[in-house]
Amino acid sequence: MSYMLTGPLCYGLVGWGLDEWLGTVLFLPLGLVGGGAASVYLIYVRYVKS
Repeated sequence: MSYMLTGPLCYGLVGWGLDEWLGTVLFLPLGLVGGGAASVYLIYVRYVKS
């Protein structure tokens, strides 16, 4: 469960910071989706593939 929460949270935070710094609204959604995808991939590699 912690993998599914920390991925989008961390990448979303980075995306939010980039949005605030650059004055855009693009990086927060990309960070949330990218973090979710990275979390699913990490769970797959750690528990399913091994």
